[in-house]
Amino acid sequence: MVPQQFSIRYQHGITGGFAPPTPNLIHILSRTIDAPDKVMVMSQTRLDGTPSLSPAKTKSLDVTTERTEGMVNELQKILEELPFEIPTGSTPDVYGMDQSIMLIVDNNVVWANAGPQGCSPGPSGIQPTAEHQKRFREAVVIIEKLVTQSQ
Repeated sequence: MVPQQFSIRYQHGITGGFAPPTPNLIHILSRTIDAPDKVMVMSQTRLDGTPSLSPAKTKSLDVTTERTEGMVNELQKILEELPFEIPTGSTPDVYGMDQSIMLIVDNNVVWANAGPQGCSPGPSGIQPTAEHQKRFREAVVIIEKLVTQSQ
């Protein structure tokens, strides 16, 4: 069952160095008790050669459709099974994809693989397997499909 309140933050462009990372893309999908039938989808992109993200564009999805509900449930299942960085946000990009996902359910961070401001050097307490990396890529695909089908 899709949680009554959740937020999924996806960011492409999380690795930095001395300077903070420059994200290329941010999607935030959220459902609140104020709009229980909708998942709001906020997207920002940064074109190559530009210094900042575009203004946010907001669309929505009907969470009551079987397809949307199934994708959100599958995404949550995948993320809850994946190992995450320890400590979160202070280690290298353990999935090696320059992408982060954060899942918040009922105002609690359930899963996150990197801090929203990027990764700082330091060892991680986990090393994802090839299967974990495959499942992480599947989670990214589900997010992209949800964003694409939003109106």
